[in-house]
Amino acid sequence: MQRGESKLNRIQRLVFLLGVVVIALMGSCPPWKEAGPKGLPVDYAPIYSPPKPLNPAKGLEIDFARLLLQIGVAGVLTGGLITASSTQPEKLEDKSGSGSSSGSIESKPIAIKKLEIEEEDDEDEDDDLDVGETVLINFPKGKVLGELLVEATDDPDSWDWYANVDGPVKMPLDKPVQLEIVKKDSVDLGFLTLLKPDSLHSIDLTNCRLNDWELSNLSGLKGLKEIDLTGASIGSEALTYFDNLENLEKLWLDGTNVDDQSVASLAKLKKLKKLSLRKTKITDTAVEKLRADLSQCKFEV
Repeated sequence: MQRGESKLNRIQRLVFLLGVVVIALMGSCPPWKEAGPKGLPVDYAPIYSPPKPLNPAKGLEIDFARLLLQIGVAGVLTGGLITASSTQPEKLEDKSGSGSSSGSIESKPIAIKKLEIEEEDDEDEDDDLDVGETVLINFPKGKVLGELLVEATDDPDSWDWYANVDGPVKMPLDKPVQLEIVKKDSVDLGFLTLLKPDSLHSIDLTNCRLNDWELSNLSGLKGLKEIDLTGASIGSEALTYFDNLENLEKLWLDGTNVDDQSVASLAKLKKLKKLSLRKTKITDTAVEKLRADLSQCKFEV
C-alpha cells in the first residue's frame, strides 16, 4: 500500500487523540443543574465532587443538554482539524513518482514553480513597457522627485506612466520621455544634472515652488522640446538660463511673474513654435516685439 492510501497521518492521529482527551475531560467534569425539567444551570464540577446546589431541597443532576452540545462542538472541531491536516506532501510524492523522502518532495517542486512565475512576470513587464534600448540612471533614493512618462504608441499627444524618479531607473533611449516634477513647497532640481543632454523631450514644472536660479539645472538638457512652467513661482531671471535650450519648441509661462525683461531671453529661442503668456506681466508692446523676433511662433496671450 502506498503512503497516500493510509487512513491517518501522524498529525491527524495526534489531533484525533487530543479530541478524545477533550471529550473525556468534558464527561468527567460535566455541567450541572438543579434537579427537575426547569432547573437552573450550575457551574462545571467533577463527577465525583458536585458543586453546592442553589436549592438544597431540590438537589442536583447533570445537564445532559449542555454536555451533549459541548461534546458535539468538540467533535466537529476535531473532525475539521483532521481534515485540514491533509496529506499534501504525499500527493506531491505520487505526482513526482520519485522515491525520495517527503521533506525533499515538499521543497523542490514548490521552489521551481515560484521561480518560473517570477521570470514570466518580468518578461511580461518588459513587453508591456516596450521602450526598447535603455540606460540606467541612479537618481537619489528614498524620496520620489517626480514621474517619468513615455509617449503613447497610438497617440503622440498622450503620455503613459513609466516610472517614479526614485533610485535606479532604466531611462528609455528611443522614445520621447516627459518628466513631471512633484508639486511641493520646495523642489530641488539638482538631480537633473545626472541626465544626458537628450534624455528628456518634455518637462512639466506646473505649480512648482521654485527660485529662478534653480532652472539653471535645465541648461544641460539641450534635447528639451517642451517646458511647462504654468503657475510656477518664477520671474524673468529664470529665462536667462535657457540660452542653451536651442531646440525648445513649446513653452508655457502662464500665471508666472515674468515681465518685459524676459523678452531678450525669449527672443533667442528661435525654434519656438508655441509660446503661452496668459496672465503674465508682459505688456502688449513687448509681445509685439516678440512676434517680430519669433515669426514662426504661435502666441497665446
